[in-house]
Amino acid sequence: MICPTCLAASQRSTVRVVRTWRLTPEAKVDKYFDEEGAEHSHDPRVVMTEFGCSNGHRFAERSSWQCWCGYMACKQEIVT
Repeated sequence: MICPTCLAASQRSTVRVVRTWRLTPEAKVDKYFDEEGAEHSHDPRVVMTEFGCSNGHRFAERSSWQCWCGYMACKQEIVT
């Protein structure tokens, strides 16, 4: 993980996780095995992770995951 503000300013820094939380905490994960015996994990939850760098910048990453079958395409987005 590289701080986007430091990257834009050609600075170096270390990045630490400040906090992590679920944006959709009540969402139910649908796990099952299909007719071929393959496991599916359909997880609609979105996780937000806040970061801070050694230069004092803060930014966040919003993440969701996907099942191998393509349900919920994986997304990672930096939110400044």
